Amino acid sequence: MVTQTEIEKKIKNFPTICRQAGLKVTPQRMAVYNMLASTDSHPTPEAIYAAVRPDLPAISLGTVYKILDLLNLKGILLKVSSLDQAARYDARVTAHHHTACTQCGRIEDLNADSVPAEFVGEESPTGFLPERIEVLVHGLCRDCRHGPTPARYQTK
Repeated sequence: MVTQTEIEKKIKNFPTICRQAGLKVTPQRMAVYNMLASTDSHPTPEAIYAAVRPDLPAISLGTVYKILDLLNLKGILLKVSSLDQAARYDARVTAHHHTACTQCGRIEDLNADSVPAEFVGEESPTGFLPERIEVLVHGLCRDCRHGPTPARYQTK
């Protein structure tokens, strides 16, 4: 769960982070980042667009995609893998992994210490040097496990 203090800190630091990355701070970038910083739901670009559009009616979905791609490229946001191949985004860029519900598609954070990161910084036999590890753990979330059994998991 994202605390109000964490949200405020991220939002306050965003202009500095942008400038350090060589980016201009625009109202559109601020709105997209603020929306992501205030949630831990890992929204799609469409959900982000729907959330920021009331305050920025002239913003386009294409602009939201461009902002997300740029902020991901600069390491300000993370693009998270998902089961349905829809792009999902996360403003938490510190080391962590994700769980994905195979029924409802919910993505949640998993602390980095839950999965060893021993390979980061260690060159592989082929010469590949890992910089970070992203793990996506597939399974059923609490709500889906305790709700009605999905048809594909029912035994006959």
